[in-house]
Amino acid sequence: MKQATLANVQKWYGYPIVGRDVHMQRMDYKGDNTTIEVDMVIISWAKTDKLKTTTEDGIRTCIESDPSIKFNFYVVETNPDVSYDYPNVTMIYPPVRYGYHRYLNIGRRAGNSKYVCLCNNDLTYENRWATNIINFMEMNPDVRSASPWCPDTHKENTNHMGTAYLGWHVRGEVLGHCIFQQRDIYETIGNLDEQFEFWFCDDDYALTLSHKKIMHALLPNSVVNHHNNMTGKTGELLEGVEKNHMTDDQSIIYNKKWARTIPTLAGINKYNKPGANNPERAYHRHTWLDFGTVG
Repeated sequence: MKQATLANVQKWYGYPIVGRDVHMQRMDYKGDNTTIEVDMVIISWAKTDKLKTTTEDGIRTCIESDPSIKFNFYVVETNPDVSYDYPNVTMIYPPVRYGYHRYLNIGRRAGNSKYVCLCNNDLTYENRWATNIINFMEMNPDVRSASPWCPDTHKENTNHMGTAYLGWHVRGEVLGHCIFQQRDIYETIGNLDEQFEFWFCDDDYALTLSHKKIMHALLPNSVVNHHNNMTGKTGELLEGVEKNHMTDDQSIIYNKKWARTIPTLAGINKYNKPGANNPERAYHRHTWLDFGTVG
């Protein structure tokens, strides 16, 4: 078990931060001589035992899903009294207010692996999910961002095997609860925009990729289950002014940012979009493309 000082988290955050002392706990990896590593950044708020178990299930199933890969878990946890007793877990307790993109940036900077995955805590992982994404990216290096198939969102994947879908459609190709990346993508897109603290994080990311012309793929042969009980759920954790700021008010920030770049966005908000059925959700009319055989 190792300890880190506030200076480490300041480095990951990107500029000096002021707050209470922060401790980082790390359990050394004890696997075999694995060469492929993936930095798993997990955002968690274990307010209850049930929510802690949700995060634990994600870590456990990820480890079991792909023994050939060394997963480095960076759990950005809001509850300072919680830790996770699994191999190769780094606990980060930020001394700054919660923000989904803010916390993802902190966790991402803590690692240095070629591959990084940005995750909700309420996920479980199926066999070889990461290997299949990595194989695809190795064959198609221009694809620097991808999402695994989600049975809750996309239903059965049987008729989609051997196909990759390219696009930036939120809850189509882009699933905000699980985004797998080549780390060098940040040389092009910069840090995740920390103006977005909860709602519209996925929309902003999708539109950033579209604007920068970075390909994103949805891969049916990689399966991660989203259980839709993330610990950042508005009904469980937020209320009053704070809830409004993290939800409805995010649309104001989103429209203000992107209307300057794409004028047709002016006046659009989350409530006049019929979710995944609206091809303008990410403001790119997506097409489901056959990308050839995917192993």
